[in-house]
Amino acid sequence: MPKKYRSQSGIVSWLANSVRPVFMLDHRWRVRFFNQGCVELTGCQPEDMIGKICEYHAESLENLSDRVLNSLAPPAEVFQGQELFTKINFIDSHGEPRSPFVLYLPLFDSTGELTAVLGVLLELDDLAPQLQPSFSQQLHSELAGLMQQHYQRHDQATLIARSPAMRSVSNQIQVARGCNAAVHLCGEPGTGKQYIARMIHHSSSSAESPLVLLECSQLPRTDQRRMLKEALTHAGELSAPGAIFLKDVEKLALDLQVWLAEVIERDEWPVQYRLFTSTTHCLRELVKQDQFDRSFCFAIETISIPLPALSERVEDFELLCQYFVEQSNHHSEKQLSGLTRETLDEFQQYGWPGNIRELKLVIQEACQLCPGPLISIEHLPFRFQTGKSAQRSLPARKPTFKPLSSLLETVEKEEITRVLVATKGNKAKAAELLGLTRAKLYRRIESLEIKE
Repeated sequence: MPKKYRSQSGIVSWLANSVRPVFMLDHRWRVRFFNQGCVELTGCQPEDMIGKICEYHAESLENLSDRVLNSLAPPAEVFQGQELFTKINFIDSHGEPRSPFVLYLPLFDSTGELTAVLGVLLELDDLAPQLQPSFSQQLHSELAGLMQQHYQRHDQATLIARSPAMRSVSNQIQVARGCNAAVHLCGEPGTGKQYIARMIHHSSSSAESPLVLLECSQLPRTDQRRMLKEALTHAGELSAPGAIFLKDVEKLALDLQVWLAEVIERDEWPVQYRLFTSTTHCLRELVKQDQFDRSFCFAIETISIPLPALSERVEDFELLCQYFVEQSNHHSEKQLSGLTRETLDEFQQYGWPGNIRELKLVIQEACQLCPGPLISIEHLPFRFQTGKSAQRSLPARKPTFKPLSSLLETVEKEEITRVLVATKGNKAKAAELLGLTRAKLYRRIESLEIKE
């Protein structure tokens, strides 16, 4: 007599109501099961999750269900049949960071085809030493934790800033977001000047209005003047932009620099227009060489943010690589876990003259060439191979140094300017915050030629 088994619906009911968090994904990364334990842990309801796709990327999002979906996505190795145990990070419905472990178990049918992945969430820190995640999984977890930390503190979910240079940039971004002052971004090509400008703009009160980009190096003087005149003429209209970004501002015609400086000094610049500028040059040096207007330089450098080269972001490098890999997972059937240790070592031996822009392009192309789950050296594109060969044939790059007095003056000026912006020009309060007497602050403002 055949043995009787309890109905599958009864077993499903047990699992659905269990306080042990259990979920299941199908072979297309879609959530097919999300039980009561998952609800209690995450704050998400089954109807918010069932049928939605998990994508393996660490970006923190405002929507709770999207945040949890991202965190539950297993590394690509799981869908190739590998059992894995790793830590995930997410912010729950109460705004609290959670870091449970997940045991991923791939499930196969009788033909050996993977049909689903079972996930069991465990809040057991004592298991960590026994079941260590792989290198790429550690990076994924660290990236998720870092981005959630930035999101909670600064609402900067996509700013990777572990290095001292980028932490300074992060602080300056916070100052810029708290006011409507002009922002000048300087740095080598490919360091992310336009990206930072858009980050600041999209967190401002005028975020609903577009940021208009004017590429000064690509436009003749007549077009530069026409576009600026049109912007000033149409200020206040519903279709008017919320910010104007003068890229490569050193290429703006000198007479237009003088004219804009006068417009700003006469308070005729529209208050609804946030002014962003960028350059790869030192404007102060151009002023000394009479190649840039002094008054315009002071007008646009109210907040000046120097962006470091990729070579100055050693502490950020591995996380940046992981972030760009995970970006490729957005809306893609192919989900990658990261890069091999050998590939990262190869990257770290390269000079990256194109900075973060070049790194992103190389990884995007490698993601297209890689079948998964990890990008190996053989997946690196021709762009990278030729760049590496060219560097081998060039003489060693000599290190450059700056006079200490010049560096100290730059840092002092930036800090005084930042505090004056924060105190809305209250010099007594600024002097107190800087630990100076009011008289000494006046002398430093005059000596450093700080525009008030």
